[in-house]
Amino acid sequence: MTKPIITLGSTTSHGGIVSEVDSSMTLNGIAVHLEGMSHYCPKCQTTVTAIASGQTPKLKGRTVILQGDQASCGASFIAIQTTVTSAG
Repeated sequence: MTKPIITLGSTTSHGGIVSEVDSSMTLNGIAVHLEGMSHYCPKCQTTVTAIASGQTPKLKGRTVILQGDQASCGASFIAIQTTVTSAG
């Protein structure tokens, strides 16, 4: 099963919005979110980091985050694009 790749502007189940991305890799012009990158979680009121659940493609040694992967607070990532996917 493939899952959409998380990009700039994607959201989380806690209401967070992905803002840290690597602009050297884009999907349809939108940069991707990588393991270890952070965003603010409004539910937990703190900055949290992305945790990859699978062995998806890596960029600069960091795993690409997919829909359903979690942040360090337990929130799940929700993709805003479904065109580009990867096996998780």
